[in-house]
Amino acid sequence: MKRGFHQVCFIVLCLPRCWLPDSPPAYPWERRPAPRARLTLLTKSADVGNLLDLDHRGHSILSWTVNPAAIVDAFEENAPLLEERITAMEACASAGYPIRAVVMPIIPVPDWKTVYGEFLHDLLNRVRLARITLGSICSYPHALRLTEGKLGATNPISMQLARSARGQNNITDGRIRFPTTLRAEIYRYLLEVIRRNAPTLEIALCLEDRSMFDTLGMQDGIGRCNCAL
Repeated sequence: MKRGFHQVCFIVLCLPRCWLPDSPPAYPWERRPAPRARLTLLTKSADVGNLLDLDHRGHSILSWTVNPAAIVDAFEENAPLLEERITAMEACASAGYPIRAVVMPIIPVPDWKTVYGEFLHDLLNRVRLARITLGSICSYPHALRLTEGKLGATNPISMQLARSARGQNNITDGRIRFPTTLRAEIYRYLLEVIRRNAPTLEIALCLEDRSMFDTLGMQDGIGRCNCAL
């Protein structure tokens, strides 16, 4: 975080007006101006009409979790469609908001290179992003059991995570991840696609260890995840 700046990050399903810096105060303690404050909202919402005319002064960073349409359809029940999210991102970018994207969780479905390559090409050529963050599945064992209760034990996530449980995963924070070699292969391909479509875009990784940054030559990206300024 930059020295002298204060940041708050919210994860929200909708985007209420009262949370935006310099919007009309909802509570008495919000009346004092905070010109050095920054607010990051992480969402999947497509309901952004109440944000477009606000005097946000570039202090409110809007960040969408996105994935290819095939992933959204298969794993994100009751969430806005990918096209709805991208349309909302376009509208907010046109209104001057700094826009970020979080591609997470990345799931290596069959033909994943085509699925993710086409998705990123469309996203990056439609939305002017300030940063994109990539992240794989990282699940605590109890959360994985909930996933399997919903999707079945042979779902694509569990099948890949089972390989990690057999000793191919080297992260010891209690979470289960896809095998290190698979994650590195996925990240390398997505980095190539991103850099081809948006050469100057800042790229970050979420919930990865130092060795993955070293493997990908992304040492400068350490600490630059979505929720950091």
